[in-house]
Amino acid sequence: MEKIVLAPAMGELDDGTDPAMSVGVATECAAGLDVSLSGLIYPDGSPIEQARHIFEIIDEIVEDDLGGDLSDITLLRFYVRDDVLTSAFRHQLHDLRRDLFD
Repeated sequence: MEKIVLAPAMGELDDGTDPAMSVGVATECAAGLDVSLSGLIYPDGSPIEQARHIFEIIDEIVEDDLGGDLSDITLLRFYVRDDVLTSAFRHQLHDLRRDLFD
């Protein structure tokens, strides 16, 4: 079983200008690739701007590194602090996901 390790500047220290990302792995399986990305963060901007940047990073990895697109994603799990998860933010996040995944 072949594994592809996905990590920016692996083995180098980040200077703080790029989003942080823990290692991701793409594993070949009968249906194609099973990809796991975890630990994506983007600390700058409003919560919705941070979410937009994370989706852009995911899109770039899926398209550029793996030859897929956002429609190939079957599961997204992200965490939002309670004080940020307002009704307005939920609506903005829903709109963002609808725009990106439709």
